[in-house]
Amino acid sequence: MFSGERWVRIAVAALAVLGSTASVAFAQVVPTLTVKVDCARGESIAHALAIGDERNPLLVLVEGTCTESVFVARSDVTLAAGPGGGARKRIPRSR
Repeated sequence: MFSGERWVRIAVAALAVLGSTASVAFAQVVPTLTVKVDCARGESIAHALAIGDERNPLLVLVEGTCTESVFVARSDVTLAAGPGGGARKRIPRSR
């Protein structure tokens, strides 16, 4: 049989393993919020970035030509062109 101290060590190790697998099993998956922006209708990317909980993933689908400066101050953000769209970035020249 096991001695008292050894039995306690085995029990603690077993609980640690069970506890770690239980926390993985109960991990919450947060769905990505998708926001469509149509710049031809006057909508803006900056407004879309302010929507939803900034701790959760965000997908911004952009349609039309947007002319704006955007500062992304949150993580897990994807900017993608809508159907048939593309993206162009203008970089200021250094003097």
